[in-house]
Amino acid sequence: MHVSDSRKKIPALPEKARALIASLTLSESDYHAIELQLEAAFRAGLSATGPPQCVPMLCSHVTRLPGRAAPSGGGGGGGGGGGGGHGQSPGPGDYLALDLGGTNYRVLLPPEIVENVYSVPGELMRGRGIDLFDFLAATIADFMAEHGAAHLAENPAAPLRLGFTFSFPCEQRGLASARLLGWTKGYSAEGVVGNDVCQLLQARSGRPLRSPGQRHRGHPGSLRSGGPCLHDRPHRWHRHNAAYVERVAAVDKYSTELPAGESRVVINTEWGNFGADGCLERFRTDLDRQLDAASINPGRQTFEKLVSGMYLGELVRLAIQQLVSDGVLFDGRMPEALRQPMSFHTKYLSELVRPLDMMTVRCLCEAVSTRSAYLVATGISCLLKRIGSPDDVTVGIDGS
Repeated sequence: MHVSDSRKKIPALPEKARALIASLTLSESDYHAIELQLEAAFRAGLSATGPPQCVPMLCSHVTRLPGRAAPSGGGGGGGGGGGGGHGQSPGPGDYLALDLGGTNYRVLLPPEIVENVYSVPGELMRGRGIDLFDFLAATIADFMAEHGAAHLAENPAAPLRLGFTFSFPCEQRGLASARLLGWTKGYSAEGVVGNDVCQLLQARSGRPLRSPGQRHRGHPGSLRSGGPCLHDRPHRWHRHNAAYVERVAAVDKYSTELPAGESRVVINTEWGNFGADGCLERFRTDLDRQLDAASINPGRQTFEKLVSGMYLGELVRLAIQQLVSDGVLFDGRMPEALRQPMSFHTKYLSELVRPLDMMTVRCLCEAVSTRSAYLVATGISCLLKRIGSPDDVTVGIDGS
């Protein structure tokens, strides 16, 4: 990876602006050091010994992906049917898919991908967990009534086939069992952390649910939808994470949980929390620390706060605020529209092109965006080296 363009000459800006932008610009040796630390975090997360790690390396229990031939030893290929990650995929139109991962929530009916998008009210995101799951259950009934999917619920005693993408850190105990480790993205619904979200959904639905393949943390599902050879899928928007295919022999702490004869398994890294142990401290700026302190989860999701679209705009706003306070921008007067936290949206990073003061803001945007992009690339590079087969890898990247 070459990062010479990220160290290009900063335009003729006020000295305080130049110094701030320089602090947001990392060197190639910095990125190399971060990559080595991330690899060490991967190894520690997969180890069966030692305390819990900031990069937990969670087992998805998915041992086969569509479109991949099974290698010798039995792993890697196959479909996405029922338990164990083996078997036949469900037929078209005979299951629902739920996708909860932010302020919007989707219910879908494959294969045509008929979908409804629901806005999750703030009082449900931060209220009682049972109310949140009551809402999810109600949307399932609403969707089936609206789209003529009553055939899925003709017999209330029969299991409803349903796939659940729950994009929050979970310890997955099987293809249809996942314990929530902690909320992110503005959620704090009580009574959910530490509990099995699949069981909660089933309890509030009032009927048995059956997985058509598996419950995904988000990124293992991306591996499946991406087609052959897809090993990694960072998600750069409200959340940031990556999943990849690992050798079972390298997964010490899950060795007793995986089926005999399988050689590969999808690992959900949860690398957004990389750096929560302080290993990235020398690469962070005072602005990064200020953003972290004001977040809903101080001291957590350190890497995510350096790269996720949820935070990049706010980082630029804090930089603008500092330069205004220093008298460098806007004649020392902070625009009213930028006084509120999270009011500088990430999309502005690519839209600000005006001269004068805007040149400084534009350079700030470029520095924040470039650092984010190179940090993501550093993580992908680390995974590619870990996989050890760069000629047979497709990297899928998605934002929503």
